[in-house]
Amino acid sequence: MSRIVGDLELARQRAIARNKRFRVNFNASAGSYVLEREEAPSSFVADGATQKLPHGAVLGTVNPGNPIFDTRGMLAANTNVPVTVTGAGTKTVTINVLGRTTIN
Repeated sequence: MSRIVGDLELARQRAIARNKRFRVNFNASAGSYVLEREEAPSSFVADGATQKLPHGAVLGTVNPGNPIFDTRGMLAANTNVPVTVTGAGTKTVTINVLGRTTIN
């Protein structure tokens, strides 16, 4: 869970530092995610390796969709990323519009 939070914060920092939009593209079926940068309008490319979730962790549906940080590190809407871990239940990683990330 903390790795997801760290990578979300990294994407936000890169968006600000590089003056480009960054997206964290979650793939629930593959149990992975990757940081992506915008190279052309609405055209994102990977900015690093794909990260696999630990064994026993399952991504839920990201609501309202994969978070895209603008050049000021902000989101268009609050984003929720539910993660279920075998034996530990479900926790939700929440990113608010200002880019603050919490685990609930």
